[in-house]
Amino acid sequence: MSDVITINGITYVQKVMADSEVKFNSTGEAMRFYRRRLDLSQAETAIEFGWCNQSISNMENNKTTLTIGNFIKLCKLYGADPAKVITEIRWAS
Repeated sequence: MSDVITINGITYVQKVMADSEVKFNSTGEAMRFYRRRLDLSQAETAIEFGWCNQSISNMENNKTTLTIGNFIKLCKLYGADPAKVITEIRWAS
């Protein structure tokens, strides 16, 4: 199954996976998955946010904290439902 999303006039086709298929160990890992699902580079994502590539890399590697506002903006950019993404992350107990 696939879904279509348009970013800055460019149409991307993304694979839609069943909820049970995806579990992430961190928020950064989830954001990397959703970015790659659209075939977006870190540079393309950085341009959208006005960030540098290193900021995207640091966020995806959990070297920096992702604010809830930026988490929601990234989810929107990636065409992902923030509530669904949160359920896909294995939270430490």
